[in-house]
Amino acid sequence: MTRRMDNLKSRFISEYDCLRVVTTILVVLGHCTYFRIITDYGGVDYSVYATDGCIALRCFQIITGFLYLFHMPLFMALSGALFFKTIEKKKYKGFVEIVNDKGKRLWLPFLIVSLNYSRYNS
Repeated sequence: MTRRMDNLKSRFISEYDCLRVVTTILVVLGHCTYFRIITDYGGVDYSVYATDGCIALRCFQIITGFLYLFHMPLFMALSGALFFKTIEKKKYKGFVEIVNDKGKRLWLPFLIVSLNYSRYNS
């Protein structure tokens, strides 16, 4: 019985991993279908090459619309499911431990990259 449960848990984990790869690819595809991205630091504008009658433009608009129906909600749901698995395994003892762990793994790298980026690009 224990071996069967371990096999089942292993299958769920590999299914989560596969779903994580698929959702990441969908997020990248959703962001790759923009023709015009303009920022204060420059940007790209491929919209001049895509006229209103362009078949590729219409296809990309349909693909983008379809992807935006579900790709980010799916990504968020998957994140919540994986977070629930860590809570279920009792990885964290309390709220403060969660905040400390997420702070070290998410906020600290974000701050380091942001400060270096703003320092070198100003």
